[in-house]
Amino acid sequence: MAHEPRFYLIRETQFQQACRLPGKSLAVYMILWRRSLQQKKRTLKLSTVLLRKFGISRDQKALALTHLERAGLIRVLSRMRKNPVVTLLDVPDGETDDNPPVA
Repeated sequence: MAHEPRFYLIRETQFQQACRLPGKSLAVYMILWRRSLQQKKRTLKLSTVLLRKFGISRDQKALALTHLERAGLIRVLSRMRKNPVVTLLDVPDGETDDNPPVA
């Protein structure tokens, strides 16, 4: 039996912001969003091993995290020689969305 495709709802404002960012930023953001829903938490470690499965290098990961953090979509806690801890941030005040994330 084939697996049903899964769709993850994301706030349009956040998706639009991530789409405007360069490089692999959108891909990294969507991977973070998916992992967040799977693990049912907004703060998680982001491994290079995981991102390699999607064709994203360590350098691309670092650059994407920088862009996403500057855009206000995530907060990154960098740790020497360890995977960063990333927190997905909420939409800024004043912007609403009636569609919560669904797995």
